[in-house]
Amino acid sequence: MFIDVIAMIMGILWSIRKMEIRRTYRPPEVSEGRFDAWQLRALGAYNLGIFACFGKIILDYSFQFFAARLAVPWSVVRVVGGSLFVLWLVLLFYSVFLARRVRIEAAELGIDSRGGAPDSPPA
Repeated sequence: MFIDVIAMIMGILWSIRKMEIRRTYRPPEVSEGRFDAWQLRALGAYNLGIFACFGKIILDYSFQFFAARLAVPWSVVRVVGGSLFVLWLVLLFYSVFLARRVRIEAAELGIDSRGGAPDSPPA
């Protein structure tokens, strides 16, 4: 139960970060092609994290529901539950790895990936 709460919170945080990436403006010194490629990789990294977090919760509770209805042996429930947990961790860490790489790339390109409007010129 506690792990599912963590997965839910992480999924929400990843979703917020994905919205920030979508709102990121392209700096004038970065070509449109490089920016679009960076944005696509960033969205992919966060999509993977979102899928891992919410997918873990949905699959875990769905399996528990059907396992109870079908009287699945406890040893099978433990193996499937443990496998879902390990798969979630692997996907989550890979998502963090990819997100870190795109953050480094954004810094190298001069992209402010925290979203928001670019600074307006002084009047």
